[in-house]
Amino acid sequence: MGRMGIKLVKYPKGLFTLICYFGLLAATFTSVGQAKPERSPIRKCWSHSAAILLNAGLAADKANAYYVSSNGVLHSIDVNSGNAVWTTEVGGEVKSPVLVGKRSIIIISSGTSTETGKTSAAYLRSISPLSGITNWRVELPAAENYLAGVTDHGIAVVSSRTEIITFDELDGSIKWKTAAKDGQITAPDISARQIAIATNGNHLELYDSADGKMAASIRLQFPPIAMGLYGDSTAIVSNDRGGLFSIDREDSGQNWKFKAGGRITQIRLVGGNLLAASADNFVYFISAETGNVIWKRRLPGRIASVTETGNDALAVTVVGEPAAYIINTREGKLEDHIRLTGEDDFLLATKAADNSVIIALTANGISGYSSVCEQEKSGK
Repeated sequence: MGRMGIKLVKYPKGLFTLICYFGLLAATFTSVGQAKPERSPIRKCWSHSAAILLNAGLAADKANAYYVSSNGVLHSIDVNSGNAVWTTEVGGEVKSPVLVGKRSIIIISSGTSTETGKTSAAYLRSISPLSGITNWRVELPAAENYLAGVTDHGIAVVSSRTEIITFDELDGSIKWKTAAKDGQITAPDISARQIAIATNGNHLELYDSADGKMAASIRLQFPPIAMGLYGDSTAIVSNDRGGLFSIDREDSGQNWKFKAGGRITQIRLVGGNLLAASADNFVYFISAETGNVIWKRRLPGRIASVTETGNDALAVTVVGEPAAYIINTREGKLEDHIRLTGEDDFLLATKAADNSVIIALTANGISGYSSVCEQEKSGK
């Protein structure tokens, strides 16, 4: 979970998979393999200098991108033009990354409690994406940090003390709440239908997002390093020895096991298959059904982040290298190589919801990238 910080701080787990690629790339575009004819080169369309509050993250919908500056102001930027849309104060310390909900922008930050008058209280706030005006705010149980996620039944918040609460996004009322028995040992996973928490007792607990009832408690033989949910009945977890396991939530039975040459630190679902990044410098593309390797690609160093870019492609960054390697998901072929120039560092990046614009936070500010910039669309 995120920790308070400005600019170059330790990356939150929930955000680390977004780091570096799209940070794109104040950059030079160098071809490594034969680029596909239909893939147009991405270039910078706009940029602004800004002091970024890194642990507040970066989020975007079809229209706007959202980030928090170091003075505690939430900014909305038009993804196509780069123009400012609105700004609003978020209060004190940011406790969780900015989240785009179904009808609002969600952020958790400290503030003054209406009951005690103390300023250490944390609040979940719903903000209008159109105006930046706060729709509602609710006080959360005390914890060091939190993770919020969108489910089919509202906004779920998991605290570092393992309280789980789901709020109605329309008015902030509590729909249900519960708590895990043991403290959590890794970042939770929040999906549309389930919420997963790995606890100190080596249990993987799955909760139904509709009512908070525990759907399964799976006893693991190891502390999980990374985890993800596949469908409604399968959990995918990794251990510190390179093992990756598919576990049936109904009977805790093992569907399959895969062994990498190093610790698997990131798991993602991509097109019904699993993308696993390992400390052995490989990216593995694995069948979620069978555990068979579809392809694997070795990178020149320890993998920092893996992000989908659209058009059947991935961007992979490597620790210590200011570059992104573009790999197609069909065959695992290396297609392009994008490298930063000048004194700048990748921080975070995301995409507009329609995949047309990539928004990047770097050490120098915020930028937007696309194959066709707005001025070209309008004929300017």
